[in-house]
Amino acid sequence: MAEHHVSVKLRCRSGHEHDMCYQVKFEVPKELRCPGSGGYSMGGGGGCPLPPDLENLIWRALHADLQEHRRNRFVLVAL
Repeated sequence: MAEHHVSVKLRCRSGHEHDMCYQVKFEVPKELRCPGSGGYSMGGGGGCPLPPDLENLIWRALHADLQEHRRNRFVLVAL
């Protein structure tokens, strides 16, 4: 379901940024949705390991500043 795929910008400690489409278990606002088909796509790791709790980090980021993420059209997760 597209409403469970969220556009994420993963910022690594090294400063690299990776655009991802990540599947979560919760519905996300339409401004943050991406056309993923499961897991993640549109890039990813590239030397920046995905944290095992990425879904929780996305959820917390959304609740911390939903309006900012909607304005940017992605959820920023800084590691």
